Amino acid sequence: MNDRESYELFSRCADGTITITALPEKKNYRYHTTDAKGMYRKVVELGKDTNVYISVNPCVDDLPDGAGKGSDQP
Repeated sequence: MNDRESYELFSRCADGTITITALPEKKNYRYHTTDAKGMYRKVVELGKDTNVYISVNPCVDDLPDGAGKGSDQP
């Protein structure tokens, strides 16, 4: 399985949102689980200049920007 194919797995999750977080900017990008191509493009684009983290738990609720930062973060 290549990296692009792994994003296709997300499309099997119905009615969910995947959150991509760029650090250190603490910026979140949200994609519907059916938009695997859009997610992949965004991760590749962001990954050129920043650290990128992808939620592995598709969720229905939105994650606000800055959420999930550690206790040592302002």
